[in-house]
Amino acid sequence: MQLRRQQLSAGNSARSIVVYQPWLEVKNPLGGVIEPLRRIPPVGHVAGLISRLDRERGAHHTPANAELYDAVDASRTYDALEQGDLVNIGLNPLRCRQGSGLQVWGGRTLADKQTDPEGLYLAHRRLIHRLVRAIRRVAAPLVFSSNGPQLWLVLVRAITTVLLQAYRAGALKGARPEQAFRVICDESNNPPNIQDLGQVYCSIQLAPAVPMEFITLRIAMSSEGRLEVISA
Repeated sequence: MQLRRQQLSAGNSARSIVVYQPWLEVKNPLGGVIEPLRRIPPVGHVAGLISRLDRERGAHHTPANAELYDAVDASRTYDALEQGDLVNIGLNPLRCRQGSGLQVWGGRTLADKQTDPEGLYLAHRRLIHRLVRAIRRVAAPLVFSSNGPQLWLVLVRAITTVLLQAYRAGALKGARPEQAFRVICDESNNPPNIQDLGQVYCSIQLAPAVPMEFITLRIAMSSEGRLEVISA
C-alpha cells in the first residue's frame, strides 16, 4: 500500500472531506449461488451510520467504534502497520472485530494536522456546520434592522439561545455556559466608521467538547441585506 497524502490533496476543502477504506462486501440480490456477494464503496453505509448516531447521540459525537449494519464483510483486512499508514494519511479504516461486527475506526477528515488542526475532526466540522446554519436562521431576519445597540442586543440574545441549546446537549465544554462560549457584538467590534457603512460585526468564541480548543466564528451583516457567517 503506497498511498501518500499528496494523492489525497483537496486544498482548502480537505476539512470537509472524509475517506473510508476498504470497500465492503454486501449481499448480491441478483448473484444467486454463483456470486452471492458484491463489493461496493462504504460511503452509503457510513452515511447511514452517521445518521443513526446523530439521532442517538448528536452530531458532536465522533462516528467511530460503531457497527455498520447490512454489510457482510470488509473486502480486505489491514495489519497494524497498514492501519497506521491509513491513519497517517487521513483515511479512516473499516475493520471487522470478532463479536463486534464491522466497525468504523476513526473520525478524521483529510485536513492536515500541522496546518489545519481545527479541521481535523469530523464531529468538530459537522458541529460547526450545524451551528452556522442555526445562526444564519436566527440572524437572517435582522439584516434590514436599524444598526445600533438595540440590534446588537437582539443579535446576541438570538445567537446565545442557539449556543445554549448546543451546550445543554453536551456539544460544548465547560462547567457553566460562560465557559463554553462568548458572543461579542458591541462598540468594540462595531466602531462608528463601521456603523456609518451600514455594517454589523459579531464575534463568537466557543469550545467544542472535542477537540478542546476554542474556535471563533464571525458574523458580518450589511444594510444591503448580506449575511456571512465565517468559520475562522
